[in-house]
Amino acid sequence: KAGYRVCVAYRMREAEALAIVEAIATDGGEAMAVQCDVGREADVVRLFDEVGRRFGGLTALGAANTLLMEYGRCAWRRWTHSD
Repeated sequence: KAGYRVCVAYRMREAEALAIVEAIATDGGEAMAVQCDVGREADVVRLFDEVGRRFGGLTALGAANTLLMEYGRCAWRRWTHSD
């Protein structure tokens, strides 16, 4: 409702992630779901790449996982400093 486009990252519960995406879309928002194991740096980098391609960038990051926050900072630096 605040205008954010949302990426729902999930490891195993695709159906629940897609339900959240659908609820956001039903309410007029834009969302996507991406499978991501935050214990794998390559998955987190791919997550940021997919968000960048779909939404053009990242303005906020909410995470319940410390690994995602750490990998996210690395991926964010890589994404914002690449040519």
